[in-house]
Amino acid sequence: MNKCLDSGIQEMLPDLAHGTLDQQSRIRVEAHLASCESCREDMVVIQTVKNAAVFAPTIDVQRVMRQIPPYRAIVPGVRPLRRSGRLARRMRQRSRRSRGRRAGPGPAS
Repeated sequence: MNKCLDSGIQEMLPDLAHGTLDQQSRIRVEAHLASCESCREDMVVIQTVKNAAVFAPTIDVQRVMRQIPPYRAIVPGVRPLRRSGRLARRMRQRSRRSRGRRAGPGPAS
């Protein structure tokens, strides 16, 4: 097989595959393909790649994010911190106690 030397035709092969050539150029490229084995093989490759790209999956990121479970501690026996219940009450109590210690400036000299 000889490599085709008509670079103008080779550059139009992807446009032919995508159907974006004007009628005159399309007729010219199709006539060339009838007589050029190298360009026919290139066209087969272009069509194969084009057809494979159609089946590329799309990813719905929002749907994936909704399916991710909430965070949980991975260390057995260690519960995740929660700001409700007993821990929250203790933190509030500590906060109130520490506010009482900051009563203002120290004694005047």
